[in-house]
Amino acid sequence: MKNCILILALTVSAFAINRVSISNPHVVSDNIEITVVNDWTLSEKALDLAIMETPGGPVVLGIDNGDDVIRIWDNGQTSQSITLPPASTGHSWGIACKNDGDTVSEIIVNDFDKYDIYRSDDVGLTWDTFDDPGGKFSRGMDWDGTHYWTVINSYTDQLCRFQPGGTSETWDIPEIGANQQGSGLALFPLADGNTGIILAVFDTGMFFFYSWDGSTVTYIDSAQTPFASSVFLSCGVAYCDSTGNFFWVYGPESGFRMVEFSVSMTSQALAGSTWGAIKSSY
Repeated sequence: MKNCILILALTVSAFAINRVSISNPHVVSDNIEITVVNDWTLSEKALDLAIMETPGGPVVLGIDNGDDVIRIWDNGQTSQSITLPPASTGHSWGIACKNDGDTVSEIIVNDFDKYDIYRSDDVGLTWDTFDDPGGKFSRGMDWDGTHYWTVINSYTDQLCRFQPGGTSETWDIPEIGANQQGSGLALFPLADGNTGIILAVFDTGMFFFYSWDGSTVTYIDSAQTPFASSVFLSCGVAYCDSTGNFFWVYGPESGFRMVEFSVSMTSQALAGSTWGAIKSSY
């Protein structure tokens, strides 16, 4: 196991999640190739994901709102956990963190039953509260070096870039389709200098890709998820700065699985594993 930041006691409880019918009403693209690198069966619940770079290497953080913890996975195994803020009991979904070098300076989580974002700068020992720009409809989150992003699945699906307690801006993303729910969001570098955005959608076995040039969000394309025939619900997604790979969690009916995968796009080039340097340059 890699050295992380904190060891806390785990609690054990059952969890439940609403069942949905996965469908793929979108044309599968030939422009995006997804290659599975690793996959693991999890013994716990996993919703949104974030990557934490540690001195021992990257580990995956994820929300388990059944046991009210942020789990830390190393190669698909739980190594440690962080207690979620008491006010978010049972209703946290999204998570994002700031990595400054080999330390995490800030973690934020949202709450799909309230209008709040919770922020901790001491690895979950204390939490501040801010208004969520997406209200009760925010799900997956990530950090671009200066701002956080979230996907909002209200009556019109949107991407939102914001500062906790500060300003925000939004863009409509009609491509994922009516009555479908954005569930996971990750940012990654494109070779043209723009920021790539990948979305997981709760009720389709598809990923959706966008580009942000600093002012405008542009749709790139969509692609089928790995193991699409087994996907019962699609949850969080995260990008690893140091490896250039993505992590994603999905649910077969019997539990949750985590997948590490790489992406190549013919219409857009990924910038490789340079995102950490891009973030730290802000």
